[in-house]
Amino acid sequence: MTYIYPFDGANWLEYHRTEVIWNDHDPEFTEKIIMKYSFEEIQPLKFEFYDKNTETDELKEQDFLGYAECKLTDIMTTRSGRVSTMT
Repeated sequence: MTYIYPFDGANWLEYHRTEVIWNDHDPEFTEKIIMKYSFEEIQPLKFEFYDKNTETDELKEQDFLGYAECKLTDIMTTRSGRVSTMT
């Protein structure tokens, strides 16, 4: 699940949920997340990871694995489009 933190907001907003990949300890996601990149703005992102064990989309029913935060500019300024260390 991907969250954005709006410039004028006070809370993280859900932006996108990836596809579910069942029974895989090393999933490779194929969906791309498309968002507007504004060079002049700091655009914080938060990614949450869950182990989905039921058909429901309710996150409270899933096992929370962890999260990572970064800024969109961190991703945009790498050659690979990947960030390996997040703060």
